[in-house]
Amino acid sequence: MGRKRDPKRDEAFDLYKASSGNIRLTDIASQLSVSEGTVRGWKAKDKLESSLAGEGGTYETFQ
Repeated sequence: MGRKRDPKRDEAFDLYKASSGNIRLTDIASQLSVSEGTVRGWKAKDKLESSLAGEGGTYETFQ
């Protein structure tokens, strides 16, 4: 069984969505006290750009 999902991952999506994708990943990382690489990985794995553009459903489908 895998690890529990980091709640900061959901917060990162909320910040990204609130800015319509116009926030820098470094800003998200600093606000959540995680590395930029971590945020970049979440963005890629959760397909955040696709979920904002309406391609492929909602964010919940990627959880």
